[in-house]
Amino acid sequence: MIKATSQPAQRLIPRLGPLSMMAGAVVLLAGCTSMAELPEGSTYAQVQQQYGQPTVACDNAPYTLRVWSQQPMGYYAWRGVFDDQDQLIEIQQVLSDPMFAQVEQDIGDNSWDLDKVGCNFGPPAEQSVAPYIGVRMKVWSYRYKQNGVWPMMMNIFFDDNDQVHALQRSMDPRDNDGQLWMGL
Repeated sequence: MIKATSQPAQRLIPRLGPLSMMAGAVVLLAGCTSMAELPEGSTYAQVQQQYGQPTVACDNAPYTLRVWSQQPMGYYAWRGVFDDQDQLIEIQQVLSDPMFAQVEQDIGDNSWDLDKVGCNFGPPAEQSVAPYIGVRMKVWSYRYKQNGVWPMMMNIFFDDNDQVHALQRSMDPRDNDGQLWMGL
């Protein structure tokens, strides 16, 4: 149990020398690894210990998909594919134009639904209902960095059967200050 004392605050703060501060910085930087660096074959328990609980977990026989998402405010979501032994097969950052293109190319023939989008990208930053060519549709919007640089939103429109109908890119409204582009 911690007991409150009446000592001045300055006595409670340890004095750190330059070597102590440098050692602390090294420890902090070592903990800042990207999920992309996880080795294939890592167990789910190891990944969970390092990165915490996933935002979403879905059975996708014979695999389990787990997504660690920074939505609603961040720009990244990492999807790990785990085998039936709970070992990592692959992990990738999924909020990107190439990943959204996979959804777009399947519109019509093998369309994605709400569940498949949620299992592959995690929860959206925003959910709304908005018009698309005069028809009101359910919209899931994901923040992402286009080309790893530009703060954007990917808006995914769903029809009445919860199938993906269209995708639309727009600027992230948080970064739109009324100027032509990014404050220029």
